Parts: sequence; C-alpha cells; structure tokens
Amino acid sequence: MNRWIVLRKGGIHLHISYGTGFTNNLLGYNIKLRDQPELEIQIDLSPNLHKRNKQINTYRDARELADGTISDLTLIQLDDTRVIKAIDQSRRRFLNVSNKWKLTLYLGREWPFIVTPQVGNSDSLLLNVYNEAN
Repeated sequence: MNRWIVLRKGGIHLHISYGTGFTNNLLGYNIKLRDQPELEIQIDLSPNLHKRNKQINTYRDARELADGTISDLTLIQLDDTRVIKAIDQSRRRFLNVSNKWKLTLYLGREWPFIVTPQVGNSDSLLLNVYNEAN
C-alpha cells in the first residue's frame, strides 16, 4: 500500500522547537500519513506565511523558519487526539515499523527529516528530529 491518508485538512496547533528557540504560534495543515514502504508524515506549514498582517507572531515565526531556521529543527509536538490515534493505528498494523519515521514539512519548499516518535502523554506525540549524534 503506497497511498496517502489525509488525517486532517484544517489547522492544528503545533509546538515546534528549533536551534535555541521554539514556537507555539504555528498551525499544521493537510496532515497526511503513508505507512508503506515506511511510515511517513507530511505537514503543510505554508498557510502560516499567507497572512495579511505581517506583524503577527504566526507570520513572523513562519517567516523565520522558512528563511532557513527550519534546518535546525529538533522537535515537532502534535496534540491532536484524532491525528495521534490514526498514526498509532497505522503503526500497530505493521509489526516491522521502524522507530525512525520520515517527516516532510512544507514551508516555502519541501523540508525532509527523519524523526523518532515518543508519546508524551495520551494526547501528545513528540517527533524528535534524528541526527547522527543521537
């Protein structure tokens, strides 16, 4: 099965940590999941750049990330029960799901990452960006 499943079209609040900073101001849109050939999640952050008021924190944080800070990404935290449940159900269907997943963020362009999942609490999924030093 190599098809994408749309988990949520509308925006959900995300906690995003990068470098020495973080933001709770951004929304993730059009969240998709594919569980074959490997577990992969896609999240579109681009709508955060399409704000009329360029002075609001949402736009500023998205602009900072899109201008290159996103390459220092360390963590994405999802707090949407429906999305987390769908990801967990997909993961449980396959016994050989790796503990390293693929995450693709869209923000001005495509940003691919390898993440390791961690359940924070029953309503939270942490996607820790994997790097060779881990």
